[in-house]
Amino acid sequence: MNSDTDADMRDSEMSKLMKGRRFQVWEYHVSHGSLLIRSPAGPGIEGSIDIVCFGVAYFEAPRNLGEISISRATMTEIGELENILGYSLPPLQGWVLQRLGYRFRLVASHVKVRRHHGDIFDSPFQWNWGSRHASKPDVEPEGL
Repeated sequence: MNSDTDADMRDSEMSKLMKGRRFQVWEYHVSHGSLLIRSPAGPGIEGSIDIVCFGVAYFEAPRNLGEISISRATMTEIGELENILGYSLPPLQGWVLQRLGYRFRLVASHVKVRRHHGDIFDSPFQWNWGSRHASKPDVEPEGL
């Protein structure tokens, strides 16, 4: 990944991080087009791995993705996505989640892959008031 994607790591680091992990669609917010694909922590699995997507305009995939890799969409796939959406896309917004020869397309303005050591129910899209793992905001709202 390059700096245009806001990703935390390069391709080889990301591949190592995602290897052997099972991912699933975890959370989606229609209002801001925010999508979380998570490989949750569990017995013998330290920490979750998150694929956090912002500005999602299109997404196709089963809920349980299994072991996946992520890459840029091909120019052919960008053309197909433009036909589906009815408008031109910047090539950097086309992504593909790959699994067992299947390519699941995604259009998002930003994609970030990260480690998450908090609770599996924590959300990257809102501050979780009840979580002991959530980082505290600089200023707490009044009345709480």
